Amino acid sequence: MRSHATESNIDTSGPHFTDIINSFPDPCFAIDLQGKVIAWNRAMVELTGIDAVNMLGKGNFEYAIPFYGIRRPILVDLAINWDEETAKKYNYVKRNDETLVSEVENVFFKQKFFYLWNTARKLYNVKGDCIGAIEVIRDITEVKKAKEVHHRYALLKEESRDSILFINPQDGRIIEANDAAVRTYGYSLKELLSMSIWDLRGVSERKFVAEQMKEAKRKGIMFETEHRKKDGSTFPVEVSSKSAAIGGTQILISIIRDITDRKKAEQALKKSEARLRLVVENSWDGIHQLDLRTGQYVFMNPSQERLTGFKTEELMLSMEEAAGRVHPDDHEFVKNYLKRIIADERPQEPMEYRWMVKSGEYRWFSDSRKAVFGKNGKAIALVGITRDITEIKRIQAELEKSKIELEKKVAERTRLAESRSRQLQALAVELIETEERERSRIAELLHEDLQQMLAAARMQIEVACQKFPHEPILSNVVKLLKEAIGKSRHLSHELSPEVLQHSSLYTALEWLVKQYKEQFGLQVDLESKVNQQVETSHLKVFLFRAVQELLFNVVKHAGVKKARVVISTSVDNISIAVIDTGRGFNPEILTLTEGLGILSLRERARYIGGNLKIESVPENGSCFTLTVPLRIAKDNRSHRFGPDPAVGQQNRIPSFHTDLMNSRNMRVLFVDDHQVMRQGLIRLIAGQPGIQVVGEAADGREAIKQVKLLKPDIVVMDVYMPKMDGIEATRHIKAEMPDVRIIGLSMFNDDHIKRAMREAGADTFVSKTTSSSELLKAIYAITQQDQNRTRELA
Repeated sequence: MRSHATESNIDTSGPHFTDIINSFPDPCFAIDLQGKVIAWNRAMVELTGIDAVNMLGKGNFEYAIPFYGIRRPILVDLAINWDEETAKKYNYVKRNDETLVSEVENVFFKQKFFYLWNTARKLYNVKGDCIGAIEVIRDITEVKKAKEVHHRYALLKEESRDSILFINPQDGRIIEANDAAVRTYGYSLKELLSMSIWDLRGVSERKFVAEQMKEAKRKGIMFETEHRKKDGSTFPVEVSSKSAAIGGTQILISIIRDITDRKKAEQALKKSEARLRLVVENSWDGIHQLDLRTGQYVFMNPSQERLTGFKTEELMLSMEEAAGRVHPDDHEFVKNYLKRIIADERPQEPMEYRWMVKSGEYRWFSDSRKAVFGKNGKAIALVGITRDITEIKRIQAELEKSKIELEKKVAERTRLAESRSRQLQALAVELIETEERERSRIAELLHEDLQQMLAAARMQIEVACQKFPHEPILSNVVKLLKEAIGKSRHLSHELSPEVLQHSSLYTALEWLVKQYKEQFGLQVDLESKVNQQVETSHLKVFLFRAVQELLFNVVKHAGVKKARVVISTSVDNISIAVIDTGRGFNPEILTLTEGLGILSLRERARYIGGNLKIESVPENGSCFTLTVPLRIAKDNRSHRFGPDPAVGQQNRIPSFHTDLMNSRNMRVLFVDDHQVMRQGLIRLIAGQPGIQVVGEAADGREAIKQVKLLKPDIVVMDVYMPKMDGIEATRHIKAEMPDVRIIGLSMFNDDHIKRAMREAGADTFVSKTTSSSELLKAIYAITQQDQNRTRELA
């Protein structure tokens, strides 16, 4: 049989069990295996205020209500049946054999909070059978409080920065000292406890000890004195001493604070105050203080007299009196400024206002003020620094006047500079236009005179060849004329490409890239990132010629057969970069003789408000980036790129009307601004079977009139003419009379010219440089088409 404690091996059914339980000094109670209360001793009645009669026999955790306010398992239940969730509700639960020990805090009953220490274990009868459990409760509230007090004292002793001494009020002997006292004085605790308070005083201060101890016993005292350390050095201290009873014995508790730093700070403050007083009294600026509680000025430094002419006593005005001397125009401004200062602790900019001095004159003052706030957060005073700025204001007024005059002169100079810049830009544009007009004029002479004459001569020689087929000299003349026409056409092409007059910049550059491929073998990749079109023709010409110059520079100097041209635009500018991976060079050594073309291009770019950026490294290629405004300023004069309208206009003849031939012939109208070419064509075609020449015209506008008047079947239309070119004339004719057939005619055989004529409505295109039979073939082909169409309709 297992051994159990004597008190739990008793028969709980007898009266002696109750006597034993009641004899326990600690509150205790017992429950049976069904959880019913079988014992509730007198100490439990005293603790809970519930009689045993009202608790015995109660179950369903009734015994938990006095402690926890609810029915719940408690420690006595754990002794019978262990449950982890119930155990978690205690601060801790320990097992010692079959005894459970726990502690619970803040148990509230009888209007008080208690700390309780509990033990519980099973109850056994004399046979050794478990019949229930018993719990003993001990109130450890006072013990806990004592421990807390002791803990606080230990913290105070160990952690306090001030020295704490317990002193015998009878003889001044030190009874206890904290760690701070040991550190401060340099004595060990044992040494301090063998000393008296007199031993810690400076020699000159010992005579006051007895009287101060009496005052400390009577009502407590706080004073400053001088204490001595173990090394003999002294230091200032602040002592707070008061009598207290500990265990029925009166002692003095002295808290001693080292005030060495405070004393140094006070001395420094005194020196600072002295310096401040010196500054305030000798400051050239006025310094003043206004008490907001009384509304009265309470301080003025001597400089206020100099600034205002008033004596110091005269300046001790009320706030209203001082405001009355403010200039009427500044009164509202000053009032609002002071309101902001009083309402906001943040610093404000100094205010400038006029104030009437003693002489009656209004003078300008700059006043910087700061509010002083009390403990309640309200402003109690205003401190200000005043400076006379009348002279500064006068100088500022003069400077403002000078500034206005200077701005006016700068504006005039700026307008003049802008005007000069516009003039320079206009001159640059004019130079571009003049150069291009001269190119166009020479090209026009080649095209309109020389080429046309050569082409007309070739046509007439070809007619002669038909009449005299056995004359070899005529064939040689035709061959020479053909070569002369080709060379003249190539030269006029280089001088003034027709694609530049009638196409976009990108199309013109495509043509240029093709020319450089054919002429120099230079492969050029053309990239466009353009989101705006070049609107002005002079800008298009400038960019075209610039790219032409830069590509020629690649051909001449780079030593490579490949380059890139990248076009991009922004809101205001267009940029063209010409890039190669050739020899490169050092841009800094670019001289006038070595880079005349590049330098000239850069200067021309600057004249129109642009820039040429040169990036190059020897053996690492070059990048030339030309950037110019999309819209270039011009004067009011406008020019058409091309020859002067007067050029090539001599010997113009009016159109004529030929007699009608039989109605089956195709009626043909010739349109060409060159009289020799036009007459040569007419002579070539006139008399051919099935063809009737009904008229001629020298420009596009005249052609439209003649078509309306003569109703021709076919119009042989030159492309390039003054007043209105052949492309535009073709567009008008086809819009009004779509049945009229049109054959395009030009000295140039470029694809873009053919495409432009066909898009305008031309049926076919013939070059003037080809054999005259090609024109007849074109006319007969159109005639055949019309006849076939007529048969189909029939």
